[in-house]
Amino acid sequence: MSGALRVKIHRMAARGGWDFGSHTHRVHARTQIDAEGTTASEVASRRWLPELGRRETLAEFTRKIQTDIGRSVTGLTSRGLARPTLFAYPFSELNEKSSVAFDTAATAATTRILDATFTAASTNRSASPPPRPAQLRSRSTPCRRRCSRRCARTRRSPGSGRSVRRRGPLGR
Repeated sequence: MSGALRVKIHRMAARGGWDFGSHTHRVHARTQIDAEGTTASEVASRRWLPELGRRETLAEFTRKIQTDIGRSVTGLTSRGLARPTLFAYPFSELNEKSSVAFDTAATAATTRILDATFTAASTNRSASPPPRPAQLRSRSTPCRRRCSRRCARTRRSPGSGRSVRRRGPLGR
């Protein structure tokens, strides 16, 4: 990390309002997971070891993940930042049952390690079903303040078809 970037990070941390989480130390790459060449996130699936003609054992995988997460946490705290409480899955790839790479044992091992280390872990995927198209439609109309974009200042009154002006926090 460059000196200028380190200074910016420390300024952000000192101001508050910023949390620095972990995203692993070195296992945030896609790796080969079988003899056919299928790839997946290394934090979610056991690696294929071509020289041995097999996948990592669960013990090897668990040790790799524990070591990597430990280095990630140490990397942040050794630079004067607070111990991270948040984790973001690389490629948002964990618990993806539809994925060819789904590895139940690896997922369980990773989840146990992350639960013991962090307060929360996140992906950009949700277990909830996606919204229906009708739920995505905006009820707002173009703003009357000479802009063509839709904004929260003017919204249609439900069921009336009329525009209702909503005042902001300062009465504007």
